Amino acid sequence: MKDTIKRTAKKLFYSAPKELRANFMGFEDSQLTQLSKSIESNYLDRGETKKKLSQWEYEQALHGQLFERLDYNRNRIVPWLNSIKNLKGSRILEIGCGTGISTLALAEQGALVTGIDVDEGALNVAKDRLEMASLKADIVFANGSEIDKFKEQPFDFIIYYAVLEHMTVPERIESLSKAWAMLPENGLLAIIETPNRLWYYDSHTAAMPFYDWLPDELAYYYSKFSP
Repeated sequence: MKDTIKRTAKKLFYSAPKELRANFMGFEDSQLTQLSKSIESNYLDRGETKKKLSQWEYEQALHGQLFERLDYNRNRIVPWLNSIKNLKGSRILEIGCGTGISTLALAEQGALVTGIDVDEGALNVAKDRLEMASLKADIVFANGSEIDKFKEQPFDFIIYYAVLEHMTVPERIESLSKAWAMLPENGLLAIIETPNRLWYYDSHTAAMPFYDWLPDELAYYYSKFSP
């Protein structure tokens, strides 16, 4: 009942404009099956991840990769960015593109996306996801401090999406400084989904309480006990 209410509220209050919804790509059942296999083999089933998740948690993670995160990006992130600058034809450098969920949501609106990440498994999923949607994007293995290799490309947006929390403080400073220097006049730097240090629970990185309240050295030690 609670989930039904949440889904209904999202549709009522957080729905993309009609002109953006018209560009949403659909997946056939066979493609969803194929994408599920890619997500599991390249992303969810690695290392100790699968062993540490209950069956319900695993299914929720897979569902999030297939549906929930894409719905969130389409109806919350994309309309916000598009309201600032039309995404169609915009050149975007997406730092921390992961499995390509946000990359797809941007590309289906006509954005020209270059997505980088240091997780090869996630990048494999991103490539599969985009191919199944018949969309194009440049997917590159690189970390956030290497973005100056793209400095000859004039990007309209440079986006950090749920990635700064995975960098050390020196890495953040280096990457953000390079990004700011790379932006042309009227270019935009967007930082999306960073942890709220005022909230007691970190659900994105450590999945532990009070993690973001700790000094860096202590947080590093504490993270070793992350589930």
